[in-house]
Amino acid sequence: MKKKNGFTLVEVIAVIIIIGILMLIAVPNVTNYILGSRRSSYASDIHAYIETIRSEYEMREYGPLLDDDEIMIVPIKNVILEKGDAGRSPFGAYVYDKSYIVIVTEKGGYQFYANVVDETNLGVIMTPYSILDRKSLVDDATSIRSWSTYYETENLFTYNSQDYKWCETRSVKGKTVEEAPILLLCKE
Repeated sequence: MKKKNGFTLVEVIAVIIIIGILMLIAVPNVTNYILGSRRSSYASDIHAYIETIRSEYEMREYGPLLDDDEIMIVPIKNVILEKGDAGRSPFGAYVYDKSYIVIVTEKGGYQFYANVVDETNLGVIMTPYSILDRKSLVDDATSIRSWSTYYETENLFTYNSQDYKWCETRSVKGKTVEEAPILLLCKE
């Protein structure tokens, strides 16, 4: 009887082929899972910004509450999250000039919309808080206008077919926000 001391070439090739097939199946699934998790984390970060802004708004940190003919734009640069995101999404740094939360009066209450983009151009465009999730993210959010255009130029903000224009700049109680002021927009 002959003793086997190792694997034959055919056995080694069969194992390599099996491992290759498993890798072809596993790598895309793992990559998609990781990407989905990062997108979920991005949406969660935006939720945290909105919750912080909602709390500060309701505590009148931004001045009086809005009237029916007003809209408020709050740059996320003014917001300090408890978890301390350091100004980065899971994909890259936020573009602060184009990342803000819009507060509008709706149906006797307030609705919060997110316009947020990072340096990879991933973001959300006027997405309501109530439906914001990872599927809300768009891969090309370059169409978001900077919040500063609404008071530095004559650009109008349009919401529900109504035009709004900058009418007042507000600050946050106890904070200096000269470089990213809170804007109050009034109907044109």
